[in-house]
Amino acid sequence: MCPAKASSAAPTLPPAISWRVPSQRPLPRRIASSPSRPLARAQSLLVGQDAAEATLRRAWDGGRFPHAWLLHGPAGIGKATLAFRLARFVLAGGGPDGGLRLPPEHPVARRVAALAHGDLLYLGPEGIDAERASARGDITVDEVRRLAAMFAVTAAEGGWRVALLDGAERMNANAQNALLKLLEEPPRRALLVLTTDRPGRVLPTIRSRCRKLALRPLAEDDVVRALGEVAPQLPAEQVRDLARLAGGSPGRALALAEEGGLALFAELVGMLAKLPALDLVRVHALAERMQRSAGEAVFRLWLDMAELWFQRLCRHLAGRGSVGEAAAGEAAVAERLGQGLGLERLLELWEKFAASASRADALNLDRKQVVLNFFLALQRLAGATA
Repeated sequence: MCPAKASSAAPTLPPAISWRVPSQRPLPRRIASSPSRPLARAQSLLVGQDAAEATLRRAWDGGRFPHAWLLHGPAGIGKATLAFRLARFVLAGGGPDGGLRLPPEHPVARRVAALAHGDLLYLGPEGIDAERASARGDITVDEVRRLAAMFAVTAAEGGWRVALLDGAERMNANAQNALLKLLEEPPRRALLVLTTDRPGRVLPTIRSRCRKLALRPLAEDDVVRALGEVAPQLPAEQVRDLARLAGGSPGRALALAEEGGLALFAELVGMLAKLPALDLVRVHALAERMQRSAGEAVFRLWLDMAELWFQRLCRHLAGRGSVGEAAAGEAAVAERLGQGLGLERLLELWEKFAASASRADALNLDRKQVVLNFFLALQRLAGATA
């Protein structure tokens, strides 16, 4: 896509849809549970996070290593992988100059991969109780007390004790209060590493007692490299398109590959290619898929793709750099709709769509109608400016 002319004031880009369920807990993207996602505890590859790794190594070499770290950033960019890399390094008492990596054949690396090290406690989606924890949805005070119990005794192997809390935003209120007490009186030679993609859901008093380290989305080429390593079976042209859609997240790219996100995005772009002309038979066929037994999963994926399309289009119109095509014809659609509709009208449409989608998701309303309304609203706008 070619950059559009930038306006004098930087427009606000559309926010992500705020998914809500009756419990008012945001529904996470299915990144952590992706079947082909490598287990972070056994993963030696870490792409695109050299700066974060260097920060940790400098802190270690400085001799006053913080007792608690909060690794935060978008889902699927390597936070858990870096946390496990740090855990292996610390449990081994350090390592060679130039990073935190231990070779996979190192005895500590093997035991950490099996969660079988006596001085490591892990709470998160890769744990032994992961299925039960996922069904429950939160981290309880009893689980946090396990951290306190481990830190209250001498290290089993005479070195550091390390606890990883992967997905800290899932702690309920009692769990967060219990963790805060632990952070107020940190034991010696004990390391706590929290990861989260929603740091705002972690108590400010917890955040203030941790050394915060932001991990950034990966560059497109780094996502391509990561996918080539962990999913070599994917065709090269698909890998590049997935990288463009994934927003710098290899984990999200893997989830999109498994769920058919790329095909659904291409279908969406194809339906918009001839606006204001609209193939209503095709639109109704798509909407009907949302009503079938697997309709909820398809609906969520389609909403993700609609969100991505809107955001990419608005970035293009805001002049925030060229966005490579993730589907054939995407650039032409963006150029034509952008010139005709303008950024402000598209943002207004997005706000209405996001509100109706969130309402349908929370209240189990008619998913088919949400899809139809999306296409019909764009058709009306395109027709009014034709």
